[in-house]
Amino acid sequence: MRRQRPLMISPYYFLSRRPFREARIRAYIRREHRSGRRLEEILDDRAIERLGGRNLAWQTILRPDTIVGLEADIAEAIEACDPHHEAPARSRNGTP
Repeated sequence: MRRQRPLMISPYYFLSRRPFREARIRAYIRREHRSGRRLEEILDDRAIERLGGRNLAWQTILRPDTIVGLEADIAEAIEACDPHHEAPARSRNGTP
């Protein structure tokens, strides 16, 4: 018979990382950033408070994977605005 591990392994459990909350905050920030909102506006949004608060949002933003994602979004937006950049050709059914 397998022993079940207690939910709270340490008395400081509440201070540990929250990967699901971080993932939701990261997705929200990227989605809103892609739609053209400034980071300051996003952080002041009520949704950030519901998802975990401004401190958790800052911790999430400072993670390398979030920074890389935001940089990719910015590079994509710059390419879309570049007049010399050609969009990928699409077939009749809408697939590239």
